[in-house]
Amino acid sequence: MFRPHLPLLAATALLLAGCGQSEPKIPGAAAKPMEKAIFMSTTDCAESGKLPADQCGTLIDRAVKAHETKAPTFKGVRSCEEASGPDRCEKMMDGTFRMRLQAFLFEINGAKSTAAPLYPSAKGAIGFRDAAKKPVSARDDSLIVSQAALTAAHENARLAKEMAK
Repeated sequence: MFRPHLPLLAATALLLAGCGQSEPKIPGAAAKPMEKAIFMSTTDCAESGKLPADQCGTLIDRAVKAHETKAPTFKGVRSCEEASGPDRCEKMMDGTFRMRLQAFLFEINGAKSTAAPLYPSAKGAIGFRDAAKKPVSARDDSLIVSQAALTAAHENARLAKEMAK
């Protein structure tokens, strides 16, 4: 005997079978905020406990590749040092110069974490700057800054002030 309501009941049961399997969403609850940090090396990163050493190393490798392909270059050491400070430049194979990579800005977000190269700060700021010349302060309370990175940031400020004299 055919019962016309049975297919409808079966379809409804299938649709409802997946319900209740996910965590309830709490209105107004925000995702965990992404942390940002300045580290000098894989060891520096790993010792923070924020990421495993292998992930730190992979992210730093990517940031170094970005530095090698995108860092600003200068025709001479003098113009490079005017932009970055004394002893802050490296000579490349083609005879041009670029700012020496100093640290890495990490955005810590689990598997989606990233790292970007950081360069010497300018104008006596205690910190660094990114490839777009945007300042990254080592005194920013929203950043995790390793002791090694803080030491380099203070050295950057000292050198920039000496250059300004």
